Amino acid sequence: MGVPAFALMLLQAFVGSDDAAAAAIRAKAEDVSLAVSDRYAAYEQMIRSHPSDAALYAGYSSLLIANRDYPGALTWITKGLAAAPSDTGLRLRKGIALHAMNRPEASLKILETLPASGESRFYIGLAYRALGDHASAQKYLMEAQDLGFRNSYALYALIEEDHMLRDKAAGLRHFELFIRQFPDSPWLHVLYADAYMQKDRSAQARKEYQEALRLKPDLPAVNFRLGYLLYQDQEYVSAAECFRKELAINPSYSDANLFLGQSLRTLGRADEAIGYFRKAVEFDARSNLAYRALAGSLTDKGDLSEAAEVLRRAEQQFPADPGFPAQLAKILSRLNREEEALKEQEKFRVLKQSERSRERAAPRAQ
Repeated sequence: MGVPAFALMLLQAFVGSDDAAAAAIRAKAEDVSLAVSDRYAAYEQMIRSHPSDAALYAGYSSLLIANRDYPGALTWITKGLAAAPSDTGLRLRKGIALHAMNRPEASLKILETLPASGESRFYIGLAYRALGDHASAQKYLMEAQDLGFRNSYALYALIEEDHMLRDKAAGLRHFELFIRQFPDSPWLHVLYADAYMQKDRSAQARKEYQEALRLKPDLPAVNFRLGYLLYQDQEYVSAAECFRKELAINPSYSDANLFLGQSLRTLGRADEAIGYFRKAVEFDARSNLAYRALAGSLTDKGDLSEAAEVLRRAEQQFPADPGFPAQLAKILSRLNREEEALKEQEKFRVLKQSERSRERAAPRAQ
């Protein structure tokens, strides 16, 4: 009897030791005072020990998202979903990560399959907002409010959608709600700045954006808006600094890459600018300005072959835009590719003729 009892005591001691070690690792992963790299390592150690625990993948991906490592988050979410394909928390985080990576269509495909919750409806609203579907954005952001999602940015975004839809009654109602719920929020200064922008009072808008950023330097899109005002005022060095700050928050923000490139190009730093134009195209294939800027910079540099390739891609994205075949025809002529240049000139002629026909027909259609 004595030997089995002693063996049981040894087994319990080992199990207790394992539990204590696991608890210590978990505590390390959740300790916000530690370096992020240490917390990452702790999560990965726990996942190696418990590869089927969806909660660990969810916790780790949430930490990665909070630190703006969206590709890393998506990698671990994918691993978690391989172990738990129907886990709602992981699917929600996948939608969030895809949205943050400027992939709103892919985000929607995930989010719209989830049970209704304030958080899921909020991110659906943001996805539709990114796609320019303001009616749907307003609908889902309102649903998030109705489901108890209390977040100053969510309410700010809803007010912006009210404005885009010219829904003055809803905008006033939501603004009054914002004042009651978030009187000290930096987003209130952004609302004031936006209002000044609508009245072409850029100096006052700059002050409000600066105050919002003083309160919280990492507000999404606010550094970009301040940078845009500085860019318009030809303060390119300060504008570039704002765009860089925006990209530190959201590296896949296409317009921030585009305007940083434009600022650098104006400052005579063309080679550096080209890298940002490439990113602008990569992150938003629907940005005709990004294609034009990239092709123009490559042409100025003398890299005509790549400029032609960029314009070919632009033509595929914007087949009705006569500007791209016109630009491409000139480059092909410089490359002595006359037969291709003539085809582009003809394409330009047909598109311009079609454009003029639509313009002539427009008054009769009204």
